[in-house]
Amino acid sequence: GLVPRHELYSCPQSKVEEVIEYIKIQEKAWVGKPVIARKPTDYLFYPGVVLKQKDSSQDFVIRWSDNTTHTIEVTDMFGELTRRRPLYTDDYVIALPEEDDGGGVCYPGKIIGVQGEKLIIQLHNNKLCLASFEHCFWISDSYYQNSVLLIERVKEETNK
Repeated sequence: GLVPRHELYSCPQSKVEEVIEYIKIQEKAWVGKPVIARKPTDYLFYPGVVLKQKDSSQDFVIRWSDNTTHTIEVTDMFGELTRRRPLYTDDYVIALPEEDDGGGVCYPGKIIGVQGEKLIIQLHNNKLCLASFEHCFWISDSYYQNSVLLIERVKEETNK
């Protein structure tokens, strides 16, 4: 879509080139790092390790705990290099439920409250869970909606 002019920043070409170079350096830093990434088999989010960046693109090869690999876009990876932001009620997140069975599967959800030091998350399937702040990554409303659509599509195809 188009971005309204009043939401754009004017930037000299030299600064644009500097920012692009900085982004490339930051992207390379993902290699070797543990991440939570969207797996294209069911579109849920699993722990993995970044093996390599593909041809200076924004695509990365992830190795999952079962030793399979997939190519994932940088926008579908979350980890220590993800920019953190304050989390508030009604924000959308990728969350690792406190009741995790050890598989480390993370789910899209919405923060509906706080209980002590934990966030109360309503997951995409309407289940409620608790999650710690450090095990949640902020996502946009549109990223959440898209994630839910992808997960539901896989469920429908599986149930045919």
